[in-house]
Amino acid sequence: SFEKARAFVKTQAGRLELKKRVKLAVKIAEQRQKEDLDQLPKFNSRSFVQQSWDKLMLRRKTHKEQKTLLLAELTKMNEPTLLRDINYERGKRVTEYCRDHALNIFSREFLKEICLDTLKGDVKRKERAIKSNSIAFTNHPFLPADAYTDL
Repeated sequence: SFEKARAFVKTQAGRLELKKRVKLAVKIAEQRQKEDLDQLPKFNSRSFVQQSWDKLMLRRKTHKEQKTLLLAELTKMNEPTLLRDINYERGKRVTEYCRDHALNIFSREFLKEICLDTLKGDVKRKERAIKSNSIAFTNHPFLPADAYTDL
């Protein structure tokens, strides 16, 4: 948003708007200075005349202030658009996270079911092998399913 505002200030329309604002601000500042000088007592009937250097410095200072104000105003105008874009991106991230999380949960449960079924099948095969062949298996880890099937 700030980058868009900065790009606008660099365009011709932005420069003209800034120039208009600076001109108005300088005019107001000069009027204030003149009013302040009129309130001071005059010495030797000599009034203060603003030099060209003073005018240039006033214009530069005013230009910086007005540019900052214009950028802030443009950024504030673009804020609703920026907030909408941020909320859209945040919504996409949350949706993606939820989908991935749901898939992980589903796949974990699915694999758990497969493992339990396989383990139960191996235990049943071992029991059948013990009953049919009268072979006693001690408490060794389960043999592969093929070993029980062959027995």
